[in-house]
Amino acid sequence: PFQNLGLIVVDEEHDQTYKQEERFRYQARDLALYRAKQAKIPVILGSATPSLETVQRVKDGRATQLHLRNRFSQKPLPTIHLISLLDEPPVGAGTVRTPLSEPVIRAMQETLNRKEQILVFLNRRGFSQFILCQSCGWVKKCSQCSISMTHYHKRAELRCHVCGIKERLPTQCEECHGSEIFGMGSGTESLEEDLKMVLNGAEILRLDRDQVTSQKRLEEVLGDFRELKANILIGTQMLVKGHDFPKVTCVVVISADMLLKWPDFRASERALQTLIQVSGRAGRAELPGHVYLQGYDLEHPVIKILTGELDQASFLEEELELRRMLFYPPFSRFVRYRFEHESEAFCRKTSEQAVIELRKTLTPELESRLMGPSEALLFRAQNRYRYDLYFKAPTAELLFRASRRIKAFAQEVLIDVVVDVDPYNS
Repeated sequence: PFQNLGLIVVDEEHDQTYKQEERFRYQARDLALYRAKQAKIPVILGSATPSLETVQRVKDGRATQLHLRNRFSQKPLPTIHLISLLDEPPVGAGTVRTPLSEPVIRAMQETLNRKEQILVFLNRRGFSQFILCQSCGWVKKCSQCSISMTHYHKRAELRCHVCGIKERLPTQCEECHGSEIFGMGSGTESLEEDLKMVLNGAEILRLDRDQVTSQKRLEEVLGDFRELKANILIGTQMLVKGHDFPKVTCVVVISADMLLKWPDFRASERALQTLIQVSGRAGRAELPGHVYLQGYDLEHPVIKILTGELDQASFLEEELELRRMLFYPPFSRFVRYRFEHESEAFCRKTSEQAVIELRKTLTPELESRLMGPSEALLFRAQNRYRYDLYFKAPTAELLFRASRRIKAFAQEVLIDVVVDVDPYNS
């Protein structure tokens, strides 16, 4: 639609939300680069935590890196505090159930006493991650998806975060019919209640997809917090989006090490980006900032970068070398072929046949870059079984050729296949 486009700016270029994961799948950052190449205009990729694709682009001489050595406000970076939950276990194993350690509660109370604000990051919605029968170990799962249902206390319901199905909270176990059913794994809803109990008088807002269902509601929550109508803001990934709150001096990250446990080759990169971004919300104005990282495993290199024990550039070099050895992006074009069908046996058999078909077109070296098929991390969704086949292609041309072969095969055998280039979600 532009008549005289002269520049494209991709702010926070590392953000994974630029990757469209449904229907027409694309990476908006890469489309911006392609559009700029067509128009012969420059692109600015802005980020305090650039993606490894962009880091490698600089190393290859395809981009120029400009460093902003200090914060825009010239204020120092916040002080990082590590709280090992092995040494400081969560408070309130009895009547008050809370994932917070005593040092964190104390720091939050001191912040409130100074009339300053707090951000609490927990990347998990709901009241409990799942409900568990204490007698037999039964966990309530979605009837249509291979995933446990999330407990929402205020609505007294269970909800599947994949298909959206809702059920009333059961009063007894469906297996042994016992009544000792408990919620496990704190979410933002339960954290809000915990904080109200341990921090008397605190005004708390929540920023997650359950509370914020529209752009208007998002602006209302952020506006209320910025206008000091609340002194604590709890949130999920939405908190990381470059918000500027002058009165925020304390940031708490619940279960910081859990960000590193995701079964994804990008897990360390994503965790580093998330922790640096959320930590950067503290102390952006006149008041000094403090960040409290809670967890059981705080010896990971990503955590040590936050504390200054390790150099970020060296870590990224090591990550790139690991990606090079394993032939992952940015040193390949990574594609996932996801086969979906109502019959598990047919889906499995067909995905295995697809590998045989694809191998006919590949050299022995390229055959080694096929992975799978294997059950998808979310094996069943909306009553459809899913098997994944991955291919690490050395060129885009080879990727497209393989994808055409897979799609033609899928049409022949009447199975749905979703082709996702450089997928970000499992």
